[in-house]
Amino acid sequence: MKKNLYNANFTMAKVNRPIFPQKHILVVEDNLSCQFKIASHFNDIFEEEGHVIASFVSNAIAAAAIIVGKVPVDLILLDHDLQWGNGTELLIMIKELGIIIPVITFSGLPYNNKKMVEIGADYGYQKQDVIDGKADHIIKNIVGGNRDGKP
Repeated sequence: MKKNLYNANFTMAKVNRPIFPQKHILVVEDNLSCQFKIASHFNDIFEEEGHVIASFVSNAIAAAAIIVGKVPVDLILLDHDLQWGNGTELLIMIKELGIIIPVITFSGLPYNNKKMVEIGADYGYQKQDVIDGKADHIIKNIVGGNRDGKP
């Protein structure tokens, strides 16, 4: 059988630190500056090394590949205006496939957030509000195991 990503035998690193249950946040945002700000913010709010994995993709097609692939995703932060598909199209695909992953939209345009919440996103925030930490309580609750984001 030809080796590919899904049947490769990866070695787990042996490290001299505790292994934490890992949660995976998929950030779908095409602006590198915003990706950087969100990554920096996650570094501030998630203290334990290895507890949270954040993947950053800049388009809907890359996000779809992760979501339908074999990598578990615990939370999606979803922008709307993206290259190669948009947030609404990605959200529709997720819902049509029956995939249950909490979604927080964070477009800079209120109309986009409203539209995605109407389609089925769990929460809608302005982009700067997520960067400023106004969604932290929801993010922490979901990463802590409450899929609905409620304490």
